[in-house]
Amino acid sequence: MIRSVTYNLGCGGPHGADCREAADSWIDTATGAHDLIFAQEIPAGDDWTEHWEKAGFRVVLGPAKGWRTRSALIVRSKAVRGVESVEYPTAEYHGTYLAAAALDLGWVEPFVVVSVHASPQRVSDDWARSWITCGRELPVGRPSCGLWDADLVLATIAELCTRHRFVIAAGDWNEARGWDLTHHGHSGREFFERVEDAGLVDVTYEQWGRTERSTRDGLQLDRVFATRAVAERIRDAAVTAVEIVSASDHHPVEFTIDATIGTRFAPDSEPDDGSNR
Repeated sequence: MIRSVTYNLGCGGPHGADCREAADSWIDTATGAHDLIFAQEIPAGDDWTEHWEKAGFRVVLGPAKGWRTRSALIVRSKAVRGVESVEYPTAEYHGTYLAAAALDLGWVEPFVVVSVHASPQRVSDDWARSWITCGRELPVGRPSCGLWDADLVLATIAELCTRHRFVIAAGDWNEARGWDLTHHGHSGREFFERVEDAGLVDVTYEQWGRTERSTRDGLQLDRVFATRAVAERIRDAAVTAVEIVSASDHHPVEFTIDATIGTRFAPDSEPDDGSNR
């Protein structure tokens, strides 16, 4: 079992300095408790990531852009056979907001993992030009609210899913199913319909009985999306108890991944026709 967590540490936000001490202390707990960490808004500088590397983890970051906000994938080296960075066409657009890697677990295909942070903003003209420069057409905006960064993040993950059977994208998506209950329009419903259209499972939503867990601001923004072949192997998704959460305004979402090689995922088996996505 691969012990996993996704957590926005808050160090890239307006109160980043207040979160840094908490992020440092969280390492002491996380190094012993987790094998695969999807982290967002990690502390600036290299000393924080170097701590993980000294503890036997591999740290993967997105392309350097000089931004304060950085996401990371932190993988315990002993938990996998290998870790490689994943190239994708829109990496220059996302920069440090996304970190992607391919894990060798002995399955028939690599396990692609992405630490996701979607900026809670509409796509500006400059952002649109940056996306198009990557050689991709802009997705159509949502009828209720237009085109947001989360839509472009989802488009990137959806394209990865066309090339890989085993994909998980976890992190701060800044999208909530409960948004429509207190705001005009149906942008929340429209976004999660696109998630399903991409062949992704909103893992925590299914495991929690198609309900939501409250965060400090009342919305569940941290989500675990996976292809069906991976979602079937995720167990025990839960929000960490409030009393051990740091200064961040997010709650860590913990879950485990059953990495056991079974008949379907035996190394010498043939890939399926894509119906498991």
